Amino acid sequence: MKNILYFFLLLSLLGVKTSAQQIKVNAFSINNSNLKDGALLVSDPIKSTSFKYQFTLARSLEGSGWYDGTCKVYIAYSRFNDFSTKSQYILLDSLSIDNSYFKNASNRDVGDTFYKTNIETSFDSKLPANLTGADFSSGKVTLILKFYDNVQKVNRTELNNIRYSIIAATPTSPPPSTSIDPAAISKIQSMGFNTSGILSDGEFYLVENEILIRKNTLFDNNNAFYVNNEHEHNIYVLIKQEVWAMGQWDSAIYTAVRQWNSSPNSDIKLHIIYQYGNEPSPPADIIIAYQMSNYAVKAEFPNGNGKAGRTINIGRHQDQLGNFNPTPAILRALGHSLGLKNNSEPSSVMNHNGANGYMVPLNSYDNQSISNIYPINPNSQVLPLISGLTKILPGESASYHESYIADVNYGWKVSGISGTSYDEDYNNINNSRLPEVSFPSGSYQVRCELSGGKFLNIVATKNIVVQ
Repeated sequence: MKNILYFFLLLSLLGVKTSAQQIKVNAFSINNSNLKDGALLVSDPIKSTSFKYQFTLARSLEGSGWYDGTCKVYIAYSRFNDFSTKSQYILLDSLSIDNSYFKNASNRDVGDTFYKTNIETSFDSKLPANLTGADFSSGKVTLILKFYDNVQKVNRTELNNIRYSIIAATPTSPPPSTSIDPAAISKIQSMGFNTSGILSDGEFYLVENEILIRKNTLFDNNNAFYVNNEHEHNIYVLIKQEVWAMGQWDSAIYTAVRQWNSSPNSDIKLHIIYQYGNEPSPPADIIIAYQMSNYAVKAEFPNGNGKAGRTINIGRHQDQLGNFNPTPAILRALGHSLGLKNNSEPSSVMNHNGANGYMVPLNSYDNQSISNIYPINPNSQVLPLISGLTKILPGESASYHESYIADVNYGWKVSGISGTSYDEDYNNINNSRLPEVSFPSGSYQVRCELSGGKFLNIVATKNIVVQ
């Protein structure tokens, strides 16, 4: 017993820590001006909510000296207060912390082994738009800390126990209006749409319960409602975080994109892209976002400018789907964004009576419809992107997504660049997603090579830095 006590006394005298956490959150708060009754106030549920937050961190003394404090702080929102996995929450903001954030040793509290950070300013973040229902009854905002434990040699994720609820103010945005300029109705009729029940919906006219016609270009278009842009029919579809966090919708979008891309005689090449953290938004031709609505999905029709209809709004949360099948709804929405109108063909996914009972794959009528507008070009190239973090910490896990989703084979490889020695083939992963991977410090190129489809020589690359 004496030997054991002597051992721990020796560790204490040597300054070697046995259990203290290397870095921790001392405080986290959202500014009072953004709160009501202690909850984050959402003034208009259909708009994003800006708020300010602040926090302080602490770092510990290790046997080899002060831990440098390198870590990442994330502000996250979960609709059901579930932060157990990345798929359950949306990242609103992230900050990389290094030694420069911390005070020097002279400011150390006497008898305390921790430094406090010098973070004393407020940081800006935004809550997603179009929150409703369970978003307010169960939704939470919190701070997540991630760091590399250089004692145990593992990555750690620490959830903060301070979580802010969401509270809604009375919505102020008006509902769609039936008061519409007769000239606009006449113009839309000339485009071949049924205007019975047409509504004015913000910057759009809503026709046939699901098609959005942009108001400010209605009288400017050249009536060439197809995509003929600089991408040679490579069309990039950005899935907003509030949508991909709803697994059924994300899965439905993947299935729908795969179906249109696999149409055998069409030149259309749809790509799925994501935005990660605070990295710049990738280039997008179509943006799929959540917007609370009585309609399941609304899609913007092309404006005659050679580009796809840019807006697709999903109006139902995942828990509001019931027996509704989201896959044909997204198939139809993407069809409208590419210039396909509703039709009366009984077996078509674009049938004007809807497609809730429709099952993939696309049938011969839909395949012919899309190939009539976009006939395959044997010299056309697929121009893929890889979505994922450009900068990560040593040992921090990250996933990467190749954008072109089709009936093809995927071959992933990561190689060291700029003097980094590394070479890894992921032969067991034949998927458009490279799941959680991690690397030591250095520079790398993530590469995905596609084979077996109707287009040849498809290679996507992304350079990343680990430091």
